[in-house]
Amino acid sequence: MKVLQNVKNAFNFAKNEAATEFQVRPSFWTSGEAELHVPHNLMHFELPSAVNEKPDVQHQMEKLCAKKAELSFARLCFLGLLSGVWMVLSASCALTAAAGISPEVVNEWPIISKFVLSIFAPVAMHFIVVFGGEFFSGNCMYFCVGLLKKRVTIQQSCFNLFWVFVWNALGCVSACYFCLYLTQIFAGDMERRYVIQVAESKARMSWTTSFLRAIPANILICTSIQMGIAARDMAGKIAVLHFPLTMYTVAGFEHCITNLVVVPLGIMYGADVDMSEWLWNNLLPSTLGNFIGGGVIVGGFVSLIYSWNESGEPLNFNIPKPFKRRGSLLGGIACKASETIDDTKTAILRQVAHPDDIREIDANMHILRDVRRKLSESQSLVRAFEEGQEMGWDTG
Repeated sequence: MKVLQNVKNAFNFAKNEAATEFQVRPSFWTSGEAELHVPHNLMHFELPSAVNEKPDVQHQMEKLCAKKAELSFARLCFLGLLSGVWMVLSASCALTAAAGISPEVVNEWPIISKFVLSIFAPVAMHFIVVFGGEFFSGNCMYFCVGLLKKRVTIQQSCFNLFWVFVWNALGCVSACYFCLYLTQIFAGDMERRYVIQVAESKARMSWTTSFLRAIPANILICTSIQMGIAARDMAGKIAVLHFPLTMYTVAGFEHCITNLVVVPLGIMYGADVDMSEWLWNNLLPSTLGNFIGGGVIVGGFVSLIYSWNESGEPLNFNIPKPFKRRGSLLGGIACKASETIDDTKTAILRQVAHPDDIREIDANMHILRDVRRKLSESQSLVRAFEEGQEMGWDTG
């Protein structure tokens, strides 16, 4: 029976990869009934080791937030200072490379200097994530997630963000003075001219422009941090951290900690910058915009997306029932599949309260969706087979 064999082939699918173990092999009836046999180890599923799933990412962000809130003041100050130093070290290479491009080339192709900056500037984030550091931009996201998940208090969040910003600023300014000014790295005409030009352009930017440019900047920065958490190996972390930061650098968005490097450095080399003008028109609005972009937008949306089904509502595994005839072959299969999925759904819901099992729950939800897709694909074949039998066609 050729049509029936096609139906069997549609259902007899198995996945036996290195990172997945799942088989569904229905046995067709001998007494007029159809059965769908799902193995007892359906709940056993190993994820690939390359990435963490979404619930895992949120769970790690919550744990990191709680850990940051419990840091001693001395350690918080040291890690904040260290992040500022990382920023200066990466900026020194990026600014030196960009300043070395001929002004004629930059006037003709301004994207070249931005692209050169974007290659080296993100290295600071690699250092912060891999080696450690308290970074204001990333902490905006962490503490908004922690507040929404009730892992930290408002007082803890404000305390951490304030002092991290202060020590990031101290780290940037002090490292600029000792590493970039006293060493006269930018003493050449082209280098000096470049850092002065960058500092003066930022200091004279309008309040609204600085604020609006800062929002997408920290959206991209916090997205890169989130992707770095999702990656498990070092190469993956570096790759996913780099490219969103490249986007924000090339686009010309504003980042408050970066401005604490380039503007003080320009002032040290003689830039005509009014300190009050810079603080009001650039540093304050870029800080507020960074908080909104990284904290409110990324942190809030992450909690919403990753916690969509944590409200206690039943997870929806509805399977359509397109067959009106009770005795139809696919009707019996759909019924058995629905019962199996309901049993599995109940087992999943019992584990929702355990955060460490969220990754396995998400994986098994994917398996169940695969079952439903296979049932839908075989619908037309089974219907053709049944209609052929009713009309007396030879299906042998």
